[in-house]
Amino acid sequence: MPQAPGRLTPQQSRAVGHPSTPLLVLGGAGTGKTRVLVERFARQVDEGMAPERILVIAPAAAGADVLRRALEDRLDGGYEELCVFAPYELAAKLLRDEPLESGLDPWTVPATAADRVAMLLDRVDELTVRQHDFRGRPAALVGGWVERIDALKVQGVTGPAFARWAAAL
Repeated sequence: MPQAPGRLTPQQSRAVGHPSTPLLVLGGAGTGKTRVLVERFARQVDEGMAPERILVIAPAAAGADVLRRALEDRLDGGYEELCVFAPYELAAKLLRDEPLESGLDPWTVPATAADRVAMLLDRVDELTVRQHDFRGRPAALVGGWVERIDALKVQGVTGPAFARWAAAL
């Protein structure tokens, strides 16, 4: 049964009213996760928490963007910057903002997807790619590899696990 506009289900209300401690909100598409997070966020701000002190992690960058816009629309007062990230965005921000605490040289710059494609293209002749046909478009093929690698990283697939999978084919 669809819920009435502007009303939360009992489960959603429990999540919104959960004490100011970390909370994991899980559910399938269309179950109201974003709505719960927005209302919980607004409740904590209403109770005196500064919006920029609340961290929200969404599964993917697109979801983080949707959630950030929903929070911006819901908040009345001002704020500096909302901390809404996908896991890899948060990791990159922490490495960029706190390099010394991360054990990095402060001048280190993480390689972007475009940087990695360019590095692979510079050494494409050294790659063992017997079963790939570049068809005169090596950048497109290598770009696809980088996208696939990034997708595997998001899924938590390690290099050795992928190698085992590939060897089994």
